[in-house]
Amino acid sequence: MQYPTGTSSTTRSSRAWPPPTSSRTLSSDEEFCAGVTFDLTGRIPSATDVTDFLTDSSSIKRDNAIDALIASPEFTDKWTLFFAIFSRTASTTCSSRVESRDATLFIFT
Repeated sequence: MQYPTGTSSTTRSSRAWPPPTSSRTLSSDEEFCAGVTFDLTGRIPSATDVTDFLTDSSSIKRDNAIDALIASPEFTDKWTLFFAIFSRTASTTCSSRVESRDATLFIFT
């Protein structure tokens, strides 16, 4: 099969994003611990959390860390606040209505 640009399907699929796992490198354990904690809870990990993570020799320690963070109250606090702000912003963006014969149209400002 030829694409409009003249490249074959095999050429296009070899440039797929994201690149195959074998060509990507995983982050270090330190980077992972800091990044996933900040992304999921909005806080910097404590020294104890980092030490516990780095000394864990389990092959699924990253999975376990994610599960623990999702079960934490900090995760609930961060995402509750995020969605509260998001829903409030979404509800206030509908500032005016234009009435028509058939329907009510919302104008987003």
